[in-house]
Amino acid sequence: MGGDVNSRHAPILAIALLLSGCGLLPGTDTEQSTVVESNHTLQELCDFAKKFFSTRYDAPELVVSIDATRPMSAKIGGGNGCSYQTPGRKEYLGNVSLFRVHEAATAPTSENRPSRILRVDDVAVAEIVQPIPEYLDPATARPYYELTATIGKWEGRLEFKNGDEQGTQAGARVLIDMIRALKS
Repeated sequence: MGGDVNSRHAPILAIALLLSGCGLLPGTDTEQSTVVESNHTLQELCDFAKKFFSTRYDAPELVVSIDATRPMSAKIGGGNGCSYQTPGRKEYLGNVSLFRVHEAATAPTSENRPSRILRVDDVAVAEIVQPIPEYLDPATARPYYELTATIGKWEGRLEFKNGDEQGTQAGARVLIDMIRALKS
C-alpha cells in the first residue's frame, strides 16, 4: 500500500483539473450560465419551413429529420436544426436552424463567397451563394443558397439547393416569419 498520497491520487487529481478547466464539474463555475430557450419545440421548427421545401421542390411528402440528438418535443435553444429530403430518392433539399445568439458569439464570416443583404420588414437577411462544385456543369447547375437573419438575439438560417432569385425571396420571408414566431 506504499507510496505517498499525491502519487496515488495523481490520476484522479489530473482528471479533476481537466474537468474543472472545461467547466464540467458542478459548482466550479462562479457564474451561472443558462441557456435561454424558446417556448416552442423542435417539431414546430421543423414544421415551419416544411411548406417552403415542399412547394419549392414539388415534394408533397418530405422526410424531415432533426439535426441534433434531441427529441422533437424539446424546446428550441441551442443546436437546433432540421433537414429536408425527398422520400423516394432521398435527395437532400436543405435545412433550417434557429438558435439563441450569445454575447460572446461571433458572426460567421462569408469570406470568398458572393453575398448580398436583402431587407424583409426592416430586417437584414444575408444571402450567401455557395460556389458550384467543379464536378458539376456551371451552365446547367444551380448553386446552394444560405440565408441568415438575426432578430432579438435569435439567429435563423435557411439553406437550400438549386438556389435562384425566386427561392431567395420566398426563403427570406419564411426565415423572418419563422424567427419572429418561434423566438419567444
